[in-house]
Amino acid sequence: MELTDLFDNKFPVKISQSANNGAPKFIPTNGLNLSLSHSQNFIASAFSKKSIGVDIQSRAKIRPDFISRIYKNILSNKLQREISDPIALWSCLESAAKCSGLGTSYLLTNSTASKNKQGWTFTIRENSIISSFSSFVINSDFQHVLSAAIS
Repeated sequence: MELTDLFDNKFPVKISQSANNGAPKFIPTNGLNLSLSHSQNFIASAFSKKSIGVDIQSRAKIRPDFISRIYKNILSNKLQREISDPIALWSCLESAAKCSGLGTSYLLTNSTASKNKQGWTFTIRENSIISSFSSFVINSDFQHVLSAAIS
């Protein structure tokens, strides 16, 4: 079965591989962008006319202390102390990475993170170009975190 079969050819897409991180990239031909994520028995999808990323994380798969150490590159000391939910922040980072198309490793080494009203903003400064990706938690419970990012 082809992905286009799922949408009854009303949402035709091309599937390619991202040059940056090897993740599949869905290139819709009708102007909508698509992002997919899965964790254990759950799958999440998001469609938008803007760049979009979605992520779902299982809390059982990730150690919060490991994630906290990773944030040292992108967060000020003050923000590191204010993180109440490291896994939610990780999910926001993952959705922003998908939205940017640059990958998580790239954002970890080339961006700064700041809190906003709904979640986190990841900012990349390259030469004179500034790109920002706003990410927010859609749902969070004791098992999973679901987040999305737009540019």
